[in-house]
Amino acid sequence: MVTMQTDSLISKRAEIYRLLSLMYKEPGEDLSLFVHLLKETLKEMDDEALLKISDEMNGIVADENQSLTDYEIEYARLFVGPFKLLAPPYSSIYLEDKWEVMGRSTQTIESFYQRGGLCVQSMHSKPADHISIQFEFIYYLNYKLIETGDLEYLELQKEFLYRILTHWIPKFNAAIQEHAELAIYKHLGNLTERFIQLDYSSL
Repeated sequence: MVTMQTDSLISKRAEIYRLLSLMYKEPGEDLSLFVHLLKETLKEMDDEALLKISDEMNGIVADENQSLTDYEIEYARLFVGPFKLLAPPYSSIYLEDKWEVMGRSTQTIESFYQRGGLCVQSMHSKPADHISIQFEFIYYLNYKLIETGDLEYLELQKEFLYRILTHWIPKFNAAIQEHAELAIYKHLGNLTERFIQLDYSSL
């Protein structure tokens, strides 16, 4: 059983997932724009904790105390390596019994993509279990829901949130909180975990 939502709310949810997906990719000159757009979209969600976090993120990028190079270094240190991933953005690392990218849980994720009508082989340049790809998938499902009105796309979202995102995002955020040195990524991790919890409970 899912709760039907208005097209306006579905569009806002989709936009939040789109922006979060972009913010978990390599940072560029448009990072501050993404932070601003996220703040504006979250105003419609009516959650005080999310608004507070997004305000703090907006203040950080507005102050310009960090350069793009600072963000690029922090992103690489947390999410890329080269030696050790401090906060791996891959769900299978948190969902498998051993440290393994593209494990059994990734096959489950790919089956979700296929059920949503996506061609797994051609849909992404990053591994299927990367956080940005998973958020792009929810974004896609929301727009298919608006386009078709088919509640199957909403059911699929809720199942994906329940079986995948709600299980690994808290562990991922814990790693960010432990290892991040720049506040922007600590806030991003907290905002992500809070939003996933709220979004699942709203469906």
